[in-house]
Amino acid sequence: MSADSPASILFDQLGNPVGVIYDGYVYRLQTQSQITDGYGNIAEIVAGALAVTQLSTNGNITAVAAVNTDTLLLAANVDRRGVFIYNDTTGATIKIGLSASTVSSSNFSVQISAGGLFEIPFGYTGEIRAIWSVTESGGFARITELSA
Repeated sequence: MSADSPASILFDQLGNPVGVIYDGYVYRLQTQSQITDGYGNIAEIVAGALAVTQLSTNGNITAVAAVNTDTLLLAANVDRRGVFIYNDTTGATIKIGLSASTVSSSNFSVQISAGGLFEIPFGYTGEIRAIWSVTESGGFARITELSA
């Protein structure tokens, strides 16, 4: 390749850069494009695959008391877009189960220490259950569920 070789940028129909022509070779840019479907849903094109992500328009805040027994935090919800759980206790660990199965000290998905926050993986719409290491008076799981 010569130092004075011209380079050109290739653009798609929307004006996004998609490649470079340099010294007679075409180099494809590894980019991520984002478009919307007109309803507020985002369609992302990543490495040739199309995935539609619906935006959240509602937030529902609840609190569930910290008890040392299997407890339903949230029922299954097909409109769910995401969940945040804050362990509002001073010394109890909460064990979260992403399942309809009973949660116990040995059967759980993730644990959150006192004062900790966990974001449930976006796209999970099933039941969310919990158990605390001890029952704590005045302790809660502070939950925000985002939905369509």
